Amino acid sequence: MAINFAWFSIIFALVSGCIIFPPDEISQLGLHVNGLWRNYLGSEGLNFVDFHLRRSIATLVTHGLLLLTYGFGVWFIEPKTKPWKSQNSTRDYLLSVLSCLCLVTATVLFAFAMHWKRNKFCYHPTRRALQWHYSQDWERVKRAINAEFRHIDKVVVSSGFKNVIITSSWLLQTNIYTIDIALQSDADLSYQYAYTEHVIYISSLLCHGCGDETAPHSCWIHLPLSCDLMLIILEDILRLISAYDAPKLNSHEKRQLVRIRVTTVNPFIPTFDIIIDSENYKDISDKLETRIRNSRNIIIRQTLNEQFLHVLRNIVLENPFHYRGDMRMVDADSEECFGCSGSSPKVKIQIRSHAGTCFCRPMFCLDCLGKWFVSKQNERVPERWLQGSAECPTCRTPFTVQDISFVSSQSQS
Repeated sequence: MAINFAWFSIIFALVSGCIIFPPDEISQLGLHVNGLWRNYLGSEGLNFVDFHLRRSIATLVTHGLLLLTYGFGVWFIEPKTKPWKSQNSTRDYLLSVLSCLCLVTATVLFAFAMHWKRNKFCYHPTRRALQWHYSQDWERVKRAINAEFRHIDKVVVSSGFKNVIITSSWLLQTNIYTIDIALQSDADLSYQYAYTEHVIYISSLLCHGCGDETAPHSCWIHLPLSCDLMLIILEDILRLISAYDAPKLNSHEKRQLVRIRVTTVNPFIPTFDIIIDSENYKDISDKLETRIRNSRNIIIRQTLNEQFLHVLRNIVLENPFHYRGDMRMVDADSEECFGCSGSSPKVKIQIRSHAGTCFCRPMFCLDCLGKWFVSKQNERVPERWLQGSAECPTCRTPFTVQDISFVSSQSQS
């Protein structure tokens, strides 16, 4: 029977993990909380607040059902563990305590779900936060949040199993059971920590065995990890293992996770932390009304694309200039980049690496042309981007980084 109990626990843990923390394949099948309760939840895009109020209730009920199933399953697999029967061994007693604990916890979750749902979510923490802390007319605040969430200019960033949403006026973070809400005009944001996550190398250890002893995985062990950060790292490990992305698993690529503390001038709003990837820092900072205080002098790591563009600029500066006097065209200073419409087209493709010619006039700035070049490279092997090639956006002539030249306003002597 011990073997049956062990197999039951393993299978139950796998099924529960797929429902609570679903990988992409399970999400596509709809076997997660939002998919199983989709008729009850409604549309997040139309009614954001109502959707997450219902989602929290559905999550409580789902977790309670899972615990209830496990508790009764233990009794079915091990009949001697039923509390009204005498336990003959310490193992039976411990399993009886475990099953009773699962049933009690499930009952508590059901009680919370019923309490929060009473009187149109009157006792739900999210509604009480909106009603007591911002306005007694919580329906008006709810409509304002729903309207801003429907705008296309909002910023949504996934952080592990949480989502950070920034609208024109609100900063929101969806948790498993609740929502953290702060009004941007009342919020004060400050950096707390920056973590360098060696999750790729850890996944490599899990899948391929220990490799390079000098790899920096020991630094990861000494980080002050929190539950939120552990969930983010766990999500990345599971995603990489399930995809079995061998080139990425074998690389030592790192990413930086930044913890930001959100404090509001409203004394009734609790302080909460958000964890974002440094790659999303620019999108978030551009959307925020206030700057994020950096009293700890934390250095935000550049994204891989930003690092590439910095190196590309240095390479292009070493390439021969293309003189405007050699081109039969109008004044380029009066034109705009076709990609961003914010800069002048200051670069031209001059084929030097192979036989061929690009007759296109300058139409892109270096950043836009560099982003186009990166989009044509294999994202799994960034160390080979500089040796790669791409096609001209207009005439499709292949070119390399050695074929990009800055346009000079002077005539060639």
